[in-house]
Formats: sequence, C-alpha cells, structure tokens
Amino acid sequence: DAIKELEAFTYTVSHDLKSPLRAIDYYAKFILEDYQHELNGHVTDTLIKIRNVCSSMFSLIEKLLQYAVAAEAQLELSTVDMDKLFRAAYQEIAAAEGGRDIIFNIEGTLPKVQGDAVLLKQVVSNLLCNAVKFTRSREKALIKVACSNKTGRYKFSVTDNGVGFDMAYASKLFGIFQRMHTQKSFEGSGVGLATVKKIIEKHHGNVDIESKENQGTTVSFTIPAIS
Repeated sequence: DAIKELEAFTYTVSHDLKSPLRAIDYYAKFILEDYQHELNGHVTDTLIKIRNVCSSMFSLIEKLLQYAVAAEAQLELSTVDMDKLFRAAYQEIAAAEGGRDIIFNIEGTLPKVQGDAVLLKQVVSNLLCNAVKFTRSREKALIKVACSNKTGRYKFSVTDNGVGFDMAYASKLFGIFQRMHTQKSFEGSGVGLATVKKIIEKHHGNVDIESKENQGTTVSFTIPAIS
C-alpha cells in the first residue's frame, strides 16, 4: 500500500544519500587539513559550516534509516529484561551529559517482556534521550521510570520535569518530522517518537503522551505481558 511504498522510499533515499554526503564532507575536510595555511578566515569558517551541516544531515539520515528499518523489520522475539535495558540505556546517555544534576529513578524492579531486544532498546533510548534533553534547563532534572500491569499488559512510563508542551498539539507528535520546539532550542530530527510508535505497534502495543507546559512530560507504552 501507499504507506509501505513511502517507507521503502524513505529507506532507499536515506541509504543513497550517504555516499554523496560523505564525499562532500571528505572534500571539505581535505581542503581544511591540506590547504589550511592558504585559506583566509572566511573560507575556513565556510568549510567548517559545510562539515557541520554534513554532520547534521548524517544524523538525520541515520534517524530516517532507523525509522524505515523499524517499519520493515521482522520481530526477533526473545525474553527482554526491561530493568537492565532501561538502566544500561540511561548510563550510556548520562555519560554524555557531563556534570548535570539528574535524579534518575526506577520504581521497583521492571519486568521481563517478550519482544525484539534491538528494537526495544531503540524505544527506551529514544524516550530517555528526550527526557534528558528536555530537562536541560532544570537545575535538578528528575526522570522517573515506572511500570504497571493491567489486564495482561505492561504499561511502562517515562516521566520528566522538563519544559513540557501544549497538549493541543499532541496529536502531531508521532508523525515523522514533527517537533514541539525549534531546532535552536533543542536539537533533534522529529523522527524519534514516530519510530517509537512504529516499534511498539509491531509489538501489539500503544504509545501515549501527557504533558504540561513548564511542568514536564510522561510518555508511556504498553506491551502484552508474558503469559
């Protein structure tokens, strides 16, 4: 159908864009390194900007590829320890945040689920990255992970005390390239939550979001409990 064709197109275009973009970055780097003594300041600054744009484009392409792969992937099911998954993902993300004051709390011990370990790691990493990113303006960031089990489904939630957003625009958030904040305010591609939704739907679950401006956000997702 049209959606599958679009996802296949996204994968192909994203993959094919890498080679010419890599060439542009290579030549800019080559000129900077081999002819630096012959360049004036304006040319040097321009070449640096070109490399920065290439870096941003590489990041966007990777996000698009992740989305396309998530859309097409066949689940490789195994028992996934969500407690270990959340803790390991947070440690990776927090390591890049320097000396920030972040209180990260997991309520109790999270359960094990039946799912695709690689794709679920992507879900967890995307949600924790958002929580860490959108709390950067807080003197003390609070990030809480919890889980409940209702009617045979685990409901995992990630709550932060970040900038939040107006819920009037919540329906747009799970669309590709949709953002609530400007690129200048917060980096990002607008692909992360769309990828999360795609992966969780493949696991026969749902994704939900609640937020209040200047108070924080809770993103939750459900997965069938192991019977």
